[in-house]
Amino acid sequence: DGLRGLAALLVLIHHAYIQVWNIFDGAHPPGLANSLTRWMIYGHFAVSVFIVLSGFCLMLPIVRGDGTLRGGAALFFRKRARRILPPYYSALLVSIVVARLAPRIHIAVTPSGIVTHLLLVHNLSPAHVGGINGALWSIAVEWQIYFLFPLLVWAWRRAGGLSTVVAATTAAYGVSYFARPTPFAGLTPHYVALFAFGMLGSAIAFAPNQPWRGWRERLPWRAILTGLVASLLAWCHWLGWERALGAAQTVTDFGVGLGAMALLIAASPAQANGIRRALSWKPLVVLGAFAYSLYLVHLPLLLVAWQYGVRPLRLPSLAAFALLLLGVGPCIVGAAWLFHLVCERPFLSPATERNARFGRRAGV
Repeated sequence: DGLRGLAALLVLIHHAYIQVWNIFDGAHPPGLANSLTRWMIYGHFAVSVFIVLSGFCLMLPIVRGDGTLRGGAALFFRKRARRILPPYYSALLVSIVVARLAPRIHIAVTPSGIVTHLLLVHNLSPAHVGGINGALWSIAVEWQIYFLFPLLVWAWRRAGGLSTVVAATTAAYGVSYFARPTPFAGLTPHYVALFAFGMLGSAIAFAPNQPWRGWRERLPWRAILTGLVASLLAWCHWLGWERALGAAQTVTDFGVGLGAMALLIAASPAQANGIRRALSWKPLVVLGAFAYSLYLVHLPLLLVAWQYGVRPLRLPSLAAFALLLLGVGPCIVGAAWLFHLVCERPFLSPATERNARFGRRAGV
């Protein structure tokens, strides 16, 4: 939950940053602030972390149980639909209403766009993927990955976990390569590999049997994490953000996925360590309990605040960013919490609702 909250906060910071400095037009903060805020450009990393987290959490009951998907695929899909779709459709409605009431934010709402969003296939259309609510594209991607999860669990049981992850990664990156010049690139197939990394991390962190237990106990996961983070930073510095998140995005996401997996493994032992303590910081854990709601509604609210509140003040860019992030940001977090209470929490399972209410996930 702490990592989920941190990732959602990074997305909010990133979108606030690009409202003030449109990096796609070459804008950047003045002077030293440019170097100090450079990390805010990489908000896309949070989406990769969410995908790894999803695979990690969904695999937990399987590696702790008998290795099967209890209740079968049909029950799994029903539970995922109940968990994901009601808040998503509520956020879609909120975004449409905001777009109609606030024309200055220039959000395109068309009948075909609404239909593709309702069917969660808007990521396949360049005309609609950024429409209505630009953050919702990743929800479509994750929803589509869910349909592969029962197959991955079946392969895991038949061929073994490592073989399944290697095969899924090879297939995902192969499809990603050949899909690049087609509309199917919007599926971002390489995210299937990141999802599989999360499954692998779950097995290494919690499976009681070999070889997972040996990997968990013998490998220096904090050192591995440090090496992966250092390599990722060097890669992004060498390429620059345009290439790291552009032509080389699939490679960059590969490194982010491995880093997120190593982070989850390093933070999982019951013994206290610095990583675990940092991610267990109460404000982050509480934020993580409604991070899905924050992700769903933050962007249209941020756009309204920028276009109608902050931008007309014509403040210097640093002052405008500070006001948007430190003044408007907490208000958006509060609005997301209210949205969570109304549109998300009623659809949580009893156990998940208890964990969300107390800002913690039992046993992890």
